[in-house]
Amino acid sequence: MYGKKIDNLRRLAEAGFNVPPFTVVAAPGDEIKLPSDAPLFSVRSAGNIEDSEGSSFAGQFKTYLNVAPEDIPGAVKNVFASVDSSGIGSYAEKMNLAKEDISMDVMVQEMVEADISGVIFTANPLGILNETVIVAGKGAGQGVKGRDTDTVTDKVFCFEGKEDILTKKMAQELAELAERIKEVLGDLLDIEYAVKDGKIYILQARDITTLNSDHPVILDNSNIVESYPNLSLPLTISFVDMVYAGVFRGLSYRVLKNKAELAKREDVIANMTGHANGRIYYKISNWYTVIRFLPFSKKIIPIWQEMLGVKTRTYDAEDLKLNPFVRIGTYVNSLYELLSAPRNMRKLNAKFIEVNDDFYKNYREDMSAEELIAMYDKVKEELLSCWDVTLLNDMYAFIYTGLLKSRLKKKYILDEGAINTLISGISDIESMKPVKALIKLAEEDDSEEKKREYIRLYGDRN
Repeated sequence: MYGKKIDNLRRLAEAGFNVPPFTVVAAPGDEIKLPSDAPLFSVRSAGNIEDSEGSSFAGQFKTYLNVAPEDIPGAVKNVFASVDSSGIGSYAEKMNLAKEDISMDVMVQEMVEADISGVIFTANPLGILNETVIVAGKGAGQGVKGRDTDTVTDKVFCFEGKEDILTKKMAQELAELAERIKEVLGDLLDIEYAVKDGKIYILQARDITTLNSDHPVILDNSNIVESYPNLSLPLTISFVDMVYAGVFRGLSYRVLKNKAELAKREDVIANMTGHANGRIYYKISNWYTVIRFLPFSKKIIPIWQEMLGVKTRTYDAEDLKLNPFVRIGTYVNSLYELLSAPRNMRKLNAKFIEVNDDFYKNYREDMSAEELIAMYDKVKEELLSCWDVTLLNDMYAFIYTGLLKSRLKKKYILDEGAINTLISGISDIESMKPVKALIKLAEEDDSEEKKREYIRLYGDRN
């Protein structure tokens, strides 16, 4: 009925969130019914095209804060009039929108005389999806987004100080509140809030429009954070980039069996990982592009998402276009490779043991730089050329785990929690051996010899 701004607030209010009372004026000259007997109000635009996927119109229409009841009719009139400004016309033309398609509602909302106000981004607008960013400023904070007031940015769980503006406890409360709002409105949100006497008010909630560009860079550290949990140095980052590009190049060739088609996607394959602020992430849109090569990817992707804890489905559709004959070939190739995954994993395991033993046999602490580089190149050549089978093995495991869960649901009528408990209760899993060995090392014998043995056996998994 109304634009997203109003609809989102109504949904939040109905869901029990603390939204200040508001009323909507649908047309100039309509009767204005104040939502409460508060002394001051905000008067905000709520156009039908504001905060839409293609255009945000952020800051284009008039907004008034701290408006006394007697001044509300004039403020409402000015907001309606802002639709006809030259700036709106220029912006609409830039966004390929007809000005006559723009309609305006005006929201009159009880003003919160805030001690703190700001914005919560449920994903970093730079594209880091699982990093919640909180911006806080003193007072009503009309200039928080533009940084016209003193502010502090808190990347949740990495608090940066300035306790006088936003305490760590309050940051945690805001982050938890944002998680609950996501359940109502979706994952990628820009939430405006105010805090008065320790109580949080939600003033606005909309999509993060900067993530809806034609070619977004989407970063996500689900799963990879287990391997690289803290800050990584440039040498590590370059190594990770090289390894992930290598294994996905190998996987793509197994599926495509076509060097020309593979070369067309080299820019995607060479950038499977990204990094920001010294941390390593999956460049998740590129992952989807590669996975979409696989037959039945619409069935496979939800299983893959569940296993890795990834939700975003953004990918570049242009990179998915394949010659019909190549597409048919991917079905044959993928089926063959998936069925061959257990056998190829056994071969890889034997190869790894051989290469690992050879490394420890020939490594010396007094080796020259040239000798170390030669050893590195040899290991890379021997293992990277076949390591991509691990991705197929993951897919193999994902598919069969998904089928098992589906069968348990249908045959035994178990809920998701009970099924996960059954599966996670399997103790003889290969991936648990490093964890068990580490616990044993810490509790029983942490001698230098045992530490070296642990590194020899499981160092590649840490």
